[in-house]
Amino acid sequence: MKQVFNFRTIGISADNAVNLLSIQQPNYIKIDVDGIEHLILSGANHVLSKVDGVLVEVNDDFLEHAVQCNKILSQAGLVLKEKRHSEMFNCSNSFGGGKVWNQIWIRN
Repeated sequence: MKQVFNFRTIGISADNAVNLLSIQQPNYIKIDVDGIEHLILSGANHVLSKVDGVLVEVNDDFLEHAVQCNKILSQAGLVLKEKRHSEMFNCSNSFGGGKVWNQIWIRN
């Protein structure tokens, strides 16, 4: 792949973003990062304990990642309300659409 440009950036957990940067606690979170959802969620334990809901796309082909996502969200007091496929993908396509789910987690 030909490199056209590059730039430096930093990464910060959601918990640190709220605590250190004084970013307002979110009510809802959407995560679609293709394979590192469990890592994003693991840095958001405090934030997740206060949100009303989370929409996260999880690929069940990555079983360990999917299990970790479920565990982190459940431990934050959230409940899986809905799990369905994106309407833009045919479940039989080459992108693995049959195993990719949009999950909606809510606080009861």
